Amino acid sequence: MAKYSLPTGVIAGVLSLSLATNALADNDLLKGLVIGGALGAIANSAASKQRTTTKTYVQPRSSGVSSAQRESNREVQRALNHFGFPAGTADGVLGSKSRSAISQYQALLSFPVDGTLNDIERNILVTAYQRAMMGGQYVTQTVSTHPMGMRGLLMKQKEEALGVGGTTRMSGNYGGLPPEVAQAVDEIARNSGVEGTALMQRAGFIQLADMNKDGKTDYLIDTSKSGSQFWCSAQSCIARVFASTPTGFQQNDFQVTSREQIIPAAFSCQQGNCTLNDFAPQPIGTEPVAPAEPEEALPDKKMASAEGPMVPNFFKPAETAVSVSAAPFCSKIAVNTAKAGGPETAASMTSPAQAIGEQFCMLRDITIDQSETLLSQIEGFTPQQIAEQCAGFAEHMTPAIKAAAGGDREETLNATTALLQDLGMSAEQIAGTARICLGVGYRTDNMPTAIASALALSAVNLGAYDEMVGHHLATGVGGTMRPDLAVAWYDNAFEVTQKASAEPLRAPEDAEGQTLVVAASHELTGTAKPKPTLMDFSNAAATAAK
Repeated sequence: MAKYSLPTGVIAGVLSLSLATNALADNDLLKGLVIGGALGAIANSAASKQRTTTKTYVQPRSSGVSSAQRESNREVQRALNHFGFPAGTADGVLGSKSRSAISQYQALLSFPVDGTLNDIERNILVTAYQRAMMGGQYVTQTVSTHPMGMRGLLMKQKEEALGVGGTTRMSGNYGGLPPEVAQAVDEIARNSGVEGTALMQRAGFIQLADMNKDGKTDYLIDTSKSGSQFWCSAQSCIARVFASTPTGFQQNDFQVTSREQIIPAAFSCQQGNCTLNDFAPQPIGTEPVAPAEPEEALPDKKMASAEGPMVPNFFKPAETAVSVSAAPFCSKIAVNTAKAGGPETAASMTSPAQAIGEQFCMLRDITIDQSETLLSQIEGFTPQQIAEQCAGFAEHMTPAIKAAAGGDREETLNATTALLQDLGMSAEQIAGTARICLGVGYRTDNMPTAIASALALSAVNLGAYDEMVGHHLATGVGGTMRPDLAVAWYDNAFEVTQKASAEPLRAPEDAEGQTLVVAASHELTGTAKPKPTLMDFSNAAATAAK
């Protein structure tokens, strides 16, 4: 991405703010607004130059690289940068700088140094990066004790992938659990960003019973207790049963639509093979309980079980998100993409939820890159200071964030506009500030900052950012999962970006992604798709005629 030069007046304004900020230290909101104004001026100066440069090229240059490959390359570049191998901006193009970074990575891990990644080398790099983003005890312990610090994750990942240098796991140290069960606890902990010992202390996470009536203890793991969306979808969570056999334990995985069903009595096991009963038996009450009480309770429980597969039940406001941030969500999406052999496409979509997740995570990365490019033009403020100011902006926008979680699009935008008017900033300054803070929110995994910024951009008529609001509603990342409300945001983003004068989020070669999102959203919610519209070239034609 091109580096933008700033007008002298803007640079002078930034320098002067470093002095003004100290005087306003006792007024965090005012300080945030002052800095916000500067960020807005800088961002809009850069964005204006970017748009002008873009319009200069009538015929965009084709890189010959598919959208999926470009996103795969971006992930490699982000991983290289994270481990201290400078690959530059994650633009999806593996140029000389990226090849140099790959060579450094290969040299560190004693691979043949040729500047290109084979499947094994890429898998080790990307998996280590995803684990670093997830965090948890394994990452903390490795980074703090390994002589190479963060790069120690790469060494450990290589050992685990290639079976050299010893094991990286500590399975079986959970109060005498069988190895098969202990390894499952490790896996769930690793993909949930939670310590295994902490999971073991959560009530109901692991339940013991003789489920196959062979006189031995069997084990039931309820992954919903992990608090991670990695193991749960909008409709179900994974229950993992380990039934005893003469040679050990056999694992059985089930998608369970009601958490009340994740009890031993809900499963029937014959030796190592288990099945999920059609209806989970209700817990047995005490003798004095009158039959009228369970009869009143049963209709609710039956209704929840019967209506579970029905679309209206999936989108009740009470269905809140399991994940609270984008990093673990996108790690799960990346794993699913790898398992499927590639991302979802409009021509062969098998999972609407996965398709939406892939597009969300791709745009998340794009906004981070754009934000960092703009931030490189700002002097006198540390990344921490910028993040704090963006968090203050998000706090001011809290009522709008709450409105988005439970109201329609128009109501939410009205609430957002009212809050923005209180800031006393121009639309250009708001847009610039929000562009920067959007990427900062995703980079720091601060979802209120990201959502507030997306709402602000939508409110100042940058409709392409409606898609980001829709993604948060559709996935539940950062708040309440409401795919039904996401539809209007997706549809508007699609309609707006069909105009030639619109500012898109995606590169032209990735434009299919927006069509995929709209199709996935309507399939997920069972609603009608919007009618296709002819792109509006009137503005472009009028400009060309002058």
